[in-house]
Amino acid sequence: MLTISSAGSWQSVNLVSYGVADGDLALITFYCTVGGPLYGGARKVGSELDRRNLIHSNCGPPWPVLATGANATVELYTQHTSDCQAYLMGYWS
Repeated sequence: MLTISSAGSWQSVNLVSYGVADGDLALITFYCTVGGPLYGGARKVGSELDRRNLIHSNCGPPWPVLATGANATVELYTQHTSDCQAYLMGYWS
């Protein structure tokens, strides 16, 4: 499970501890304990795209997102941190 520090805004999340490196493509998904619909999303750090989607069932679609920088950082969004968690499903170099 990836830790998103605050709900309702885009938060930077470090993926280097999971083996992800700068330039890797990470695959992120969301699991909502309340069954939705809740907003969740993933994007490249510094992007202005508001790539949020409604998650209607417990598990949302996977988002491919480019990890950047020495800490392999991505930006994640969740509507409620206690009800919707993000997970790293895998990554490609």
